[in-house]
Amino acid sequence: MVERAGNLSQAQFVIARAHGFLSWPALVAHVEGLAEPDSATATYEAAADAIVTGDLAALTQLLRADPSLIRARSRREHEATLLHYVSANGVEHYRQRTPTNILEIARHLLDAGAEVDAPANVYGGGQTTLSLTVTSAHPRAAGVQNALADLLLARGAVLDPRLPHYCLVNGCPEAAAHLAALGAPVDVVTAA
Repeated sequence: MVERAGNLSQAQFVIARAHGFLSWPALVAHVEGLAEPDSATATYEAAADAIVTGDLAALTQLLRADPSLIRARSRREHEATLLHYVSANGVEHYRQRTPTNILEIARHLLDAGAEVDAPANVYGGGQTTLSLTVTSAHPRAAGVQNALADLLLARGAVLDPRLPHYCLVNGCPEAAAHLAALGAPVDVVTAA
């Protein structure tokens, strides 16, 4: 009987981790929150869905109903803010997509008070929306990667000197060149 209980807890742990949660109880709390339409969890998840589907009207309505949502963080391990979802990087795989109106959505989030350099707990921690955007295949494929970077920088994002190198490592040479043209330092290895 002990082995069976151990197998069950291992299976629960694997399922929780696959969904971005550190533990089974955290996943259960998340699912219970989703069952309550007006809960903070359900509202946050609806806003994240609105971002990645390009539903600006729904996002606007959610933020108007609860202005504190702009500073909320995901209950998942990445603890992303809503602004992080515009990068389509480091968040849930099914939400890694870039709608055609992502620039308008990003502007709306920033106008609502999103913290431009809020860190997310991905890829070792401390990743900002800018760092996630310039290393993401999705905004690159949508042709908006550099425009998103420009918007974030115009709104006060810090240009980390390591970003051109990270862009290259992640297959985003256009973003690396763009950041270098904006004054990001480029070392000899990155320049080569």
